[in-house]
Amino acid sequence: MPRCPILLILAFTGVLHSQSALPVQHSPGRSPKVHSSWKSAFQLPRPYARIGADLGGGGGYAPFEALAAAGFQMNSEHVFLDTSASYENAHKVNDNDQPNPRGHIRSLDGGAYYRILSQWLFGGAAEWEQLSTSNYRKSNWHPRFGGGRDLFTRGCAADGCAHDFTARLTAEYVLRGGDWQNGCQGPLFSFYMPSPSAKKHIFFRETIGIYRFHDTVTDRSDPQLTSQESSVHHFMGVLQASLMYRF
Repeated sequence: MPRCPILLILAFTGVLHSQSALPVQHSPGRSPKVHSSWKSAFQLPRPYARIGADLGGGGGYAPFEALAAAGFQMNSEHVFLDTSASYENAHKVNDNDQPNPRGHIRSLDGGAYYRILSQWLFGGAAEWEQLSTSNYRKSNWHPRFGGGRDLFTRGCAADGCAHDFTARLTAEYVLRGGDWQNGCQGPLFSFYMPSPSAKKHIFFRETIGIYRFHDTVTDRSDPQLTSQESSVHHFMGVLQASLMYRF
């Protein structure tokens, strides 16, 4: 069974830093406003670390897998860049090569996105991933493309204290790329709170992937066997939740 790139919405909890994205002045008693444009304050790459878990157990994996990642993000008024390396203690509990008690996944990911003044952003990324288990090892790479939007509101309580709420929702499509063994592809949805464009340190990140794949191709030199294996399709969902600290 395959393992798809995990990088995917539907979350309503997170951690907000007390520092505002930009200085804001409000009059006491004024109702909250929604702003359609917002300039990011960051111009240089900033390192970050992230820890979390994968849930669901799709593709023959264990239902819970811990993960750790580190990378760099760069935010400017129009450009968002994100590169990272990650490690998961993933292992197979339901494949055709049992017993297979140990395993891990290593991956590299990089993306570039262009943001317009209305806070919509568009772009693409690619991920390389390697699965190593007690019995075998395989690797693949997947490009993806799509877009999303930053959500940004500003309000003020009656005592004049300013506060912000920001989030980012994105939807991308993961292509099969170099994954000839399983042909894994499908939509990937991501949720950040606050938005990576905010001048914050602590973020909640959730991704949801819905993937279609076929049985593992074991011998590409055998056309008949390859046709038989690639004609049997399956679906799986992957949920990842994590906390990120950006320095």
